[in-house]
Amino acid sequence: MIFILGVIIVNIKTRGYILGFVCSTISVILFNYLFTKPRYSLHVIGRGIKYLSRLLERTVICYLAQENKLSTSFIYTVIKGGKDRSLLNKDEEAAAYWTFVNDKESGAGTNTFYGAKGYYIHLNYIRRN
Repeated sequence: MIFILGVIIVNIKTRGYILGFVCSTISVILFNYLFTKPRYSLHVIGRGIKYLSRLLERTVICYLAQENKLSTSFIYTVIKGGKDRSLLNKDEEAAAYWTFVNDKESGAGTNTFYGAKGYYIHLNYIRRN
């Protein structure tokens, strides 16, 4: 309830929806990190990425790190009955890899790989047993 109260206060005290969205995202990540098993990790199951795609009404591509390389991508799209493959090309993969290596955002709306169609962020988690 404290996390929800924080989001509500931010929405009341600020204009627009961007800060509220950022606050709610941080709230969910903190709750996941602190209270869900495995604790002290940001384990994002495939179902979470699927729901994120539905929530944002956008295609979401997830790469997993395997031995300092990116895995084959998992694609979740809001297009029913099909796959949106517009983000699966060498330029988009280069932006995703740069984000993975540098741990910084890249792609559309940023100063790095600003010509990319997608927006890339690096989610890091440590699995503890």
